Amino acid sequence: MKHLIKLGMALLIVAIVLGMGACKFEDDETGNTSKSGVDFKNYTTKEDVAIYVNNTTSQRLVAFKGSLHSSNLIGGVPGKSGTHGFKKTNVFPTTPIDFPMIFITEKDYTDYKSDLSSLEDKPFTRVYVFYNSQGDNDVVYEISSNLGGTQTVRLINNTNYNVELRVNGIAGQTLGYASKDMTQTDLKVTPGQYMLYPVFKYFNAARNTMGTIYPKGGSNAYYVYTFIANNPNQIVQLNLSNALAASTAGKSLGAAWLIVYNGTSQAIEVTNGITLITDTMGFSYFNPSETKTMQINMPSAGGSNNFAPQLQISGYQAGVAGKYADIVTSDTGSKTFTVEADKQYVVSVSGDINSAEGLTAVLDMTSVTTIDFDDFIESATN
Repeated sequence: MKHLIKLGMALLIVAIVLGMGACKFEDDETGNTSKSGVDFKNYTTKEDVAIYVNNTTSQRLVAFKGSLHSSNLIGGVPGKSGTHGFKKTNVFPTTPIDFPMIFITEKDYTDYKSDLSSLEDKPFTRVYVFYNSQGDNDVVYEISSNLGGTQTVRLINNTNYNVELRVNGIAGQTLGYASKDMTQTDLKVTPGQYMLYPVFKYFNAARNTMGTIYPKGGSNAYYVYTFIANNPNQIVQLNLSNALAASTAGKSLGAAWLIVYNGTSQAIEVTNGITLITDTMGFSYFNPSETKTMQINMPSAGGSNNFAPQLQISGYQAGVAGKYADIVTSDTGSKTFTVEADKQYVVSVSGDINSAEGLTAVLDMTSVTTIDFDDFIESATN
């Protein structure tokens, strides 16, 4: 009888231990936390979510903002996740920003937690992200199921643009991402036939939007890389500068600029109808020999990153104390004029508000500066 009691107790203890272990395993794999300590919870409330992802692979992945450092940890996403929301934390700034979202496997995160930087050149994948704290951020960034294999696709991106490789079409799933000026980015993919379309991305600081360039080849066919990945020792090398060189897509900042020079002897301001033009500090006046820069935004033309090439404007005046002069063109004296996108114009204000002649404000149509698209984008990101 004593032996039966002892055997029963032993079986009970084993059952309890196994039960606890089973519960822990379930929490590790399907719950909101894991042994790695990473938050795998799917946040669904719009106010809580910073970024949405869809992990179509079978791997549990850990995401970072910009670089592999503990301070840049975003969160975790289970395999086959569907739409998954990462929590909005202090990792995300209050100003718009574009950055690579870097993913590593949860196993790698656990194994290399004290030396994450050693994985910088061999992450699971990178996804190019644009985040705006004042916007909706409704885009769902997909992690391709083609990732995580034994084949290697090597990207040589010696362009000034961040590049996404999309599968089977320009609107297809993103296979991976290469930062600008990166001489080597390796993506591990599964064996198979691939058609990869490079898409160049940039942040347009002039319009506070994310821009896209779709390179095109001959006869307006989109630039595409085709190959078969069927050898574990095979490295497929793609030079992305070739794709950019083939681009026929129009690139526009979507804005023109008026530089108003105060050639009078006192502070003046500029108005557009009844609207007072102020700077970022809320000041409208600017002193003699100083300038005020006004950005004129082009209308959208078939999408948030496509803009009209020009815009007709009127009603601008310069002056002070109710004594304003219409801004007129130097060639015809017209108060209505057309400005072109990516151009900079100079308006010279002169005269004396206390004289009988008053002020003049002339837009010089003979000296117009073209703003270089690439230089502007590069300076805005440096």
